[in-house]
Amino acid sequence: MKHLILIRHATAESENFLKKDFERDLEKSGIQEAINLGGFIKQKKLIPEQIVASSANRTLQTAYGLAGVIDFPEQKILQNPGLYNSGFQKIISEIQNTDISISTLAIVAHNPGISQACTAMAESGNYQMAPSAALCLRFNISDWKELKPCTGTEIWYYYP
Repeated sequence: MKHLILIRHATAESENFLKKDFERDLEKSGIQEAINLGGFIKQKKLIPEQIVASSANRTLQTAYGLAGVIDFPEQKILQNPGLYNSGFQKIISEIQNTDISISTLAIVAHNPGISQACTAMAESGNYQMAPSAALCLRFNISDWKELKPCTGTEIWYYYP
């Protein structure tokens, strides 16, 4: 059995022409959202063994914020440039490449891809992920390579 936690990054500063999109940081409220999400995950007692985040500032800051609350070492967070503004098919492909030894995986990425991945992987539902929203799905598989769309059972949905 595998558990997947799909997370949209927390609230980021507004886009502007002075800063590249990739370099946008979380707002103060976004930092608190990431901490709150970490508290929720800790309460649910389903702590990821691996966290993979897009290498954009706002996704990494979200991952670091929640990691601090769940006692996950920041240096173990994997940065994946391929998740930056990727579509749901790329996200699913990256999940399928996860080592078989990982039972609970968290992915921190961007919309619209993360919302589409949630909808594609769940047995039912149409998920529109708000900033710092998270969805935990359970899959009756032994290897991430076996992951298929529409087979995830919702365990919890965090909508801030």
